[in-house]
Amino acid sequence: MIKKFVIGVMVLSLMMVVGISRANAQSDNASDKAQNAACMQAATEKQNTSFKSAQDAFLAVIKSAKENGESTWWPWSRAKVEARKVRKEVKLQAKETFKADKEACKNNFTEQGNRGDKGEQGEQGEQGERGDGKISFILSAQNDSSVSGIATFEEEDGNVDVKLQLTGFPENISEPAHIHLGACPNPDAVKYPLTSVVNGKSETTLTGMTFAQLKTELPLAVNVHKSQDEAGVYVACGDVKF
Repeated sequence: MIKKFVIGVMVLSLMMVVGISRANAQSDNASDKAQNAACMQAATEKQNTSFKSAQDAFLAVIKSAKENGESTWWPWSRAKVEARKVRKEVKLQAKETFKADKEACKNNFTEQGNRGDKGEQGEQGEQGERGDGKISFILSAQNDSSVSGIATFEEEDGNVDVKLQLTGFPENISEPAHIHLGACPNPDAVKYPLTSVVNGKSETTLTGMTFAQLKTELPLAVNVHKSQDEAGVYVACGDVKF
C-alpha cells in the first residue's frame, strides 16, 4: 500500500514538472512571437517612412526646378523626369531594405526558438555582427541652389559604399563632397571626404567602416559644395539617418 502511494506521488510530481515545463515553453513561445510581431511592425513603419521620403524627394526636385525658373507643368519636362527617377530609386531601396529587415526578423525569431540555454549576451553579440544593409536619405538644396538628390549608404564585407545622385547640377563641374560632423544646414568639421560630384554622381568606399561605427558618430551630414574655388558655399545637404 505504501509502495503504491509513493509511486503515485512520484507520478504526480513528474506530471507537475512536465506541466510547468510546457507552460514555460508556451510562455517563451508567446514572448518570441510578440517580439517577432514587434520587429515586423517596426520594419513596416520604417518602409512607410521611406515611401514618404520618396515623395518628399520628388517634391524637393520639383521645388528646386521651379526656384531655378524651370517649367514643371509638362509631365515629360526635365524636372518631372528627374523627380520620378529619384522617387523610384528611393522606393526601390526602401523595398530592398524592408525585404532585408523582414528576413532579419525571421532569422531572429528562428534563433530565439532554437537558442536553448544560450545566454542573451552571446545572442546579442551575434546580432551585432550582422551589419550588412542599405539606407537612403534626401539631399536638399541649400543657398538657393538647384542641386538636390539622394545619398545611399550600403554596408558590405566590412566597408561602406557611399553613392550620391543629384539633379540640377552644373555640367562638368567638380563639386566637393564630404561627410561632416553635425547636422544640416550648418554642419561642423569634415569627418570623411567623399569623391567629388561630377555631373550628378559620386561614389566612394569607406574602407573598414561599418554602420555600427557610423551610428556612434552621429549626428553626421553629407554636404556638397559649389566648387573647388567656392568650397564655402553649400549647394546640397542631408542628415545621415539610420
